[in-house]
Amino acid sequence: MPSLPAFNTPNWITNLSIGNREILKNTGFNVGWHWQNAFYWNSPLAAGNVPAYSTVDAQVNLSDT
Repeated sequence: MPSLPAFNTPNWITNLSIGNREILKNTGFNVGWHWQNAFYWNSPLAAGNVPAYSTVDAQVNLSDT
């Protein structure tokens, strides 16, 4: 009997963001953080552990109005 892959998703995922459209005159910002825990990936092409990781995204907005 062939092996069927299960859901390839981590148990825990966290997203956090903070921002302000106008922190100073005509200037805003946004910062986002993403984290997920490690999980086991299983598919017909590959199988193995995916390590936990986090990312940070930052943005500055400038307005001419």
